[in-house]
Amino acid sequence: SARVRYSNRTADNAIRHGVFRGLRDVGGLTTPMPVKRKRLIAESDLATIWVTDPERRLFGKTGPTKLDIAVYYALVGDFMLPHIIGRPVSLVRCPTGK
Repeated sequence: SARVRYSNRTADNAIRHGVFRGLRDVGGLTTPMPVKRKRLIAESDLATIWVTDPERRLFGKTGPTKLDIAVYYALVGDFMLPHIIGRPVSLVRCPTGK
């Protein structure tokens, strides 16, 4: 278990300005707790796809879900990859969807 100091919590109870202060002994807990993840699509011959929050809409209320995008890339990946090898990649994180 971790000790974290923070200034306050947001309206949805998230920690604001968290600072890691160290680990504490939980006593008897020897294995880490598993993180719950949803299994979203069946295994293919090449890979298994895992997506967090699969029902989340990406481009407004009528846009595709994260699962829709993952399935699309899984379907077109073999055709798309030869054309994008060696190109620079830019990653922008948008945790609130904006």
